[in-house]
Amino acid sequence: MDVVQTFKGGIPPPDQRGIIFQIAPEPHQVIANIAALYADAVFLESAQARKSEITGYYSGIGDYGNGQQEVVLELGSLDRATIHLYGGFAGTLDQLITEFNVQEGRPPDALELALIQSFVGQPRWLSPEGTFAAVSRTLGHAAARRWLPASSLSL
Repeated sequence: MDVVQTFKGGIPPPDQRGIIFQIAPEPHQVIANIAALYADAVFLESAQARKSEITGYYSGIGDYGNGQQEVVLELGSLDRATIHLYGGFAGTLDQLITEFNVQEGRPPDALELALIQSFVGQPRWLSPEGTFAAVSRTLGHAAARRWLPASSLSL
């Protein structure tokens, strides 16, 4: 999660939302496991020896190495069940207070208000529970429950 949450700068710009998908691919869906390649001494030796023949070596493999821990998959389309986290910029204080009131059925106390104020306008990834709540508001609670794995949340 640390790698994916900070990939390409982390949270997208304020006018966009980020989505992190979480899947457990089947072996036949894995095209290239970059981490496995970098664990292979023969691959590393070959890449080093042939770097002059590799187009873009210094802006790719020579620069990033395994820093992004990528796996290239063939998946087709992703369904809603693979949505793990939403990310974006938090709203205004009024929007966050209103959302708190909707979630908790009451206004925030002084301690909760101080915590809410620290999120105003800040980039952040929602928790899996917060992501579920956001999807529930968008799709309706019943529709959101249909795509959530039973073990992912205890709601």
